[in-house]
Amino acid sequence: MLEAWLIQRAADERGASGLLTTRDLHLRPVVQQLGEAWQRSVHYVVEMMDARAPRALVDAGGQVLAAAVLACFAPPSAPPTPGGAHVADLPTPLRRAMAFIAAGAREMIGVNEIAEAVHLSPRAVQYLFRKHLDETPTEHLRRVRLQRAHLDLLAADRSSTTVSEVARRWGFGHTGRFAVLYRETYGVSPHMTLRR
Repeated sequence: MLEAWLIQRAADERGASGLLTTRDLHLRPVVQQLGEAWQRSVHYVVEMMDARAPRALVDAGGQVLAAAVLACFAPPSAPPTPGGAHVADLPTPLRRAMAFIAAGAREMIGVNEIAEAVHLSPRAVQYLFRKHLDETPTEHLRRVRLQRAHLDLLAADRSSTTVSEVARRWGFGHTGRFAVLYRETYGVSPHMTLRR
């Protein structure tokens, strides 16, 4: 069971403190693609968990699922997007693009593939992300990949996994750049996370 305090913390981190209670969550996803993204998120987290999972991994998995709950099931009063936009208010093509990124984060996708998936031009996709989320599609994809890499590092066996391997798995070709982004986001190096 996903603890209510995790959902509330995710709401607080997105600027929706006091605007949302778990009673406010819809039973159905805001859009179909987000429901599919929710299922993939649950599957991803469940695959990583076992009885020996370190507490840090369990906590990180809970945070991912709490954020996914907000993104998929929250009403318009909860702004779970990076730019503070309300998911329900986002244009349908943008919600589809976000779902495509969530589903294909491990794949070699870029703006052209995202645009093709939502039947828009690359320029139109870039405009939607910038206008509504205050980030580019590439920044959004990088953020999703970084979250997934973080979870992989928490779950990894340090005797058989390297930071470079995890970085490459999630589309980061330059390990040094990955390490800088990781430290900026999580406050520690990826090597420190792997050693936990």
